[in-house]
Amino acid sequence: MYRSLIGELQHSKTRAERDAKQVSKWRKNVKAEIPIQVVARGLAMGLKMDDIIQPFWSRTQKFTRRMPVDHKVEFQVRPISGGSWVDEPFNFELLDESSNSSCGPKMSANIEAERRRVATVTGDPAWLIRDLTFTEVDVDGGSSFTERWSHEDIIAGDHLTAFKRLPPGP
Repeated sequence: MYRSLIGELQHSKTRAERDAKQVSKWRKNVKAEIPIQVVARGLAMGLKMDDIIQPFWSRTQKFTRRMPVDHKVEFQVRPISGGSWVDEPFNFELLDESSNSSCGPKMSANIEAERRRVATVTGDPAWLIRDLTFTEVDVDGGSSFTERWSHEDIIAGDHLTAFKRLPPGP
């Protein structure tokens, strides 16, 4: 997905961070689109509506908290202008907490490393603060084990099928 956005992905040190309201947008969108049959199936399994729209389990395990809502394309590399689409529900997914909490800081560290590399190669320290437009994307390997649910998975009820296969208890 990132490679398809080459030239549009950007980073700026001067734009303000903001709350994307991704959890409320996710929940509102899923509630509006989830078929009544999927809701009925989840309720019949003893789940609450909150569990059905934002589960506390993945395909392989249960967690003590709900899976966090995260951006597919990271907020910090959204286009400098015209990037409001990054905060729309189609760019959200549920990610396991460990992956979710490490993705953003790891990307931030990689961006800072790239800034230092370019400043060193060019001899121009302005690259340490200049707006960046990415012309290449490298995958650094990251964690090979990331648990996620897409919007489509939840709407289809795939998470309910997975829940039935998991052992009882937390």
